[in-house]
Amino acid sequence: MDNTKIGGFIAKLRKEKNITQKELADSLNVTNKAISKWERGICYPDITILQDLCKILDITLIELFNGEKISTDSVTNDFANHILEDSVVYSQDIIKNEDKRFKKRSIVFSFSIIMVLIIGIVIVDYNRYLNYKEPAFSFFTTTAEYHENDKITEYYGIGYKVIEYQTKNGKNILEFGSYFKKKVNINLDQKVIDMIEEELKNNNKMSRNGSECFVESKILSTEELNNNLIAYLWLAEKCYVFDNNETIEDSAFSSPFKVSLIRRENDYVFNKFDFPNESNYESQIDRLFPKAVKILIDVFYATEHSEYLNESISKQVDEFIQK
Repeated sequence: MDNTKIGGFIAKLRKEKNITQKELADSLNVTNKAISKWERGICYPDITILQDLCKILDITLIELFNGEKISTDSVTNDFANHILEDSVVYSQDIIKNEDKRFKKRSIVFSFSIIMVLIIGIVIVDYNRYLNYKEPAFSFFTTTAEYHENDKITEYYGIGYKVIEYQTKNGKNILEFGSYFKKKVNINLDQKVIDMIEEELKNNNKMSRNGSECFVESKILSTEELNNNLIAYLWLAEKCYVFDNNETIEDSAFSSPFKVSLIRRENDYVFNKFDFPNESNYESQIDRLFPKAVKILIDVFYATEHSEYLNESISKQVDEFIQK
């Protein structure tokens, strides 16, 4: 840790909140000189007042030890911060129950080392996650295949888990969360996929002028939610008019979809669907799709979209003509 950076960070936040060194010292039951030493990088705040200091400055423990604000989603930041706060509370409880001064110092020192290690590990692995790299400090991993040749790997670190998706084109997409965030990707039977395509085709109602419509979808990801299954997919639909041995494209539609299915015994029933409108497309994407799915959407559109969907629909058209 950079004590000069941390000290400067404390001073900057204190001044932004218009708090004097004396006022901060009084709130923490320390001296003005102690505040001055922190801000000049001479020493660190005592472990027993870290929580109170963070509350006054309106920051997390991770941000304090990092010496700067960390841009992250609230779930990840709150989770990592919760781990550290529990460690601080545990250290304080032990210190209060010890009578001998030597034991107090030994326990504080031991837990300070543990705290520094935990903070360092969380920050390193979280920064690797932000740069789409697998964690450096995982002690256990699990890997499973889903959706054809795609894979999902879960890396377990100290109190956190990194979820890695690997698609057949080699792209890695990562999520950062807690042990309790269970990611389950389910391979859908072809009959379920056919049912989804038919429902979306009927709801889209693109066919006009007696045209025939053909659809093709690519399942990007799935997740279970209570008794429902959420399927994230890309669906393309093209309609053609067949006139005197001539095939004329009448209309076309292509978009990512979020589809909800309800589990009924050993099968699924179509429930509802949603997709981004052309107006406010980006905000609709953010509303409907998790981060990892949004990346999967971008990757699919950039690498497979045209070839996968156009070839599949062209094959359907050829088979229709042959009939």
